[in-house]
Amino acid sequence: MDFDTLIMKNELTEVEQLPVLLEKIKDSTPLDDLTAVSLNLALEEALVNVISYAYPKGTEGEVRLAISYSEADHTLTFVLSDSGVPFDPTEVPPADTTLSVEEREIGGLGILLINNIMDKVEYEYRDSQNMLKMTKVLA
Repeated sequence: MDFDTLIMKNELTEVEQLPVLLEKIKDSTPLDDLTAVSLNLALEEALVNVISYAYPKGTEGEVRLAISYSEADHTLTFVLSDSGVPFDPTEVPPADTTLSVEEREIGGLGILLINNIMDKVEYEYRDSQNMLKMTKVLA
């Protein structure tokens, strides 16, 4: 089952659409409240990264979020795409959370969070598009 693709501008206010979208998904899938909160956090982190870094400052851009649910394997799949600067977040080394805040490199915690919440995270650059595919298995 495919849900409507959410088409957003590269503006931080667009993240406000995510909880509304997840509520709609809960109506037609076995998505529970706790998982929805986690998914909102992961999607917000991914979306904020795209909005903040994919397009040069002052440049308007578009960000798309396509969502599908497979009843056969109970998976929700989110594909976040943009035509900004190519960037593969799956290639970023995991943040070393054993280091103190002062010792730790800036960045990487959002990607760590996404990887911990989602069951599978894949990246592809195709047809001048960054595509981040995030999959969550619903129990």
